[in-house]
Amino acid sequence: MNFRDESFMPDDDRAPVLAAGPETHFKPIKTIPVFSLHLLISTIISFTGIVLAMILPESKRCEAYFIMLYLRALFWLITLMIDHIVKHMHEKSRLSGYIDFHKATAMHRSVPFYIVTLWNNVIIVIQTLTQHYYGDNFTSHCIQGFLSPIAYITLFNVVETFFLFIVVGSYIARVYKFNNSGLPPDALNGNFNDNIGSVGVLHPHAHLVELIEKQADLISYLKDHNTNLNQKLIQLSTDLNILRGEMINREAE
Repeated sequence: MNFRDESFMPDDDRAPVLAAGPETHFKPIKTIPVFSLHLLISTIISFTGIVLAMILPESKRCEAYFIMLYLRALFWLITLMIDHIVKHMHEKSRLSGYIDFHKATAMHRSVPFYIVTLWNNVIIVIQTLTQHYYGDNFTSHCIQGFLSPIAYITLFNVVETFFLFIVVGSYIARVYKFNNSGLPPDALNGNFNDNIGSVGVLHPHAHLVELIEKQADLISYLKDHNTNLNQKLIQLSTDLNILRGEMINREAE
């Protein structure tokens, strides 16, 4: 009897090599809590500005304005850290084989950092202009009702929070859909077959740079997968040798 006959082989043995092992199991991107925290902080800062503008007396409006400036600087640092954390998470997903989703969300996940940076730059420009034109009279303009600095910086923060909710909300919906899909890595679902042949043959209308990037990502993924398979083979070989040794000892006894 031929024990290598496919009819006697387990289903797992006939499965594609790339589909074997737990390392190909779907790994969701856990960026939703991170960006949700970012939205919460932006909302708290906006609410703080509104409260300071409403409850503090006019003599304290300058202090409230400078408190908001400190909060804006802190918020930018938090946004920078969150941007690095999110990029790291997406990079791990890319190394797991989800290259198309990584590229599709590259700009989207960076927009919050750009928005906060742009808003801070605008506020810096306005602060510079007010200091330049008002000079020593800046303190007196802090108490000018609706047009006081605390009012406009609070308004800016509220508008920023509104845009962040739109952008981040869209991103969260996209990641939520991706996490629920449970798709296998691109190398297993055929995404690479549309533009790249098994030996790197280019189709007539393919974009050269994009194809090279995809090939490089695919090679990186296959190398990592090959390393994992080699580690498993070594572990299986070690276990088999141990089992054989135990069987020989039992027979000797």
